[in-house]
Amino acid sequence: MENNNQTSNSKGFMTDMEDFVIFIDDEIDVLLKFINRSQLCFHPKYAPEGQFSSCDYPELNAPERNKLIIADNNIVSPICEISRVGSLRDDGQLQKIAAFVTWSRFIHAQVSCGIGLMENDTAHKSTMLGEERKQLFLHALDNIPMQIWKEIAFGVRDCVPDIFLFKKNNEDKTNYELKDDFVLISNEAATAKIVQILRMPYKKPIDKFIEFMYWYADNFVIAESMVMYAALVFAGINNTSYPKGSNSKDYETVIKGIQNQAWDISYITFWSQLYYYETEYNHFLFATDDIMQKQIIIHIFPPGKSYHTLYSIFKEHKKLDELYLSKFGSARKRPFQGMNEDKKIAQITTLRDSMYADLKSIVKDTSPRLI
Repeated sequence: MENNNQTSNSKGFMTDMEDFVIFIDDEIDVLLKFINRSQLCFHPKYAPEGQFSSCDYPELNAPERNKLIIADNNIVSPICEISRVGSLRDDGQLQKIAAFVTWSRFIHAQVSCGIGLMENDTAHKSTMLGEERKQLFLHALDNIPMQIWKEIAFGVRDCVPDIFLFKKNNEDKTNYELKDDFVLISNEAATAKIVQILRMPYKKPIDKFIEFMYWYADNFVIAESMVMYAALVFAGINNTSYPKGSNSKDYETVIKGIQNQAWDISYITFWSQLYYYETEYNHFLFATDDIMQKQIIIHIFPPGKSYHTLYSIFKEHKKLDELYLSKFGSARKRPFQGMNEDKKIAQITTLRDSMYADLKSIVKDTSPRLI
């Protein structure tokens, strides 16, 4: 990200009581354009495609409005790494992350690493405990001056000075493992079903989707993010990726890919539970640099209208109509009625385990598969 304008007009912005950042000439516009081009942050009203209008900033940035950005692990992890060693191996990623941090402070938003900590400790993605990552993350946002972040974003410097790096030795061993979570287990089970169907040869995309949706509607609380992921995967839309290792002959590889994809979708599901109930003065945004997550988000907005998007993905509208009349609207029979949370979790866990058992038998069958 560069600014070649040589004039000397400048603006200073107080990002909190002690931190001050200076923007020169058109650097604010350059920053905002870079954020839009990168499609790093999403909101159903202000940025349904990851691009913010300059007209919305006065409203979004009003002091009485609270903004919380839920950050995916692909944002959290590099911030922690910068906090620890001052830089990243990839210069482009370094500037992108620095631009995001600078922009988040520019709009006076808080950035949350909470779900990332849970993913880290639940999926054991790092040898570093979630508590240490939390301290690194908070240090990066609270103790590295915004002017440093801004200078990295604009390529003026390529690292954080040693004096600002995280040096504390935290003894706290808090574990953020997410156990028996209904949303995560549901998404695991549904993703396992998608993989099972993907491994079935010679089925048309629409038929794969219809088969999934009949099963999904009978067994789950509907999540638009999961429905859209299934549609995008079965239709083979550009920039859509299958769960990693979904066609592997190794069962553990298949399961690992399912669990990883379930987490990616769960971020969006958790976020949707917040933005659906936003008030005028509280806004929930989501930040990610994952192409698949971006694809899902773009296709589920505006909220509650994603069923119409399915008609643009699949041309077999009659089959979609039959699906809707059979399983949705007035025909919808919601599962888990009258169950408490423990019973819901027990039922969905049994379903997930059943899907894993089915997959294990499929994976053992090494005959050729056509995805």
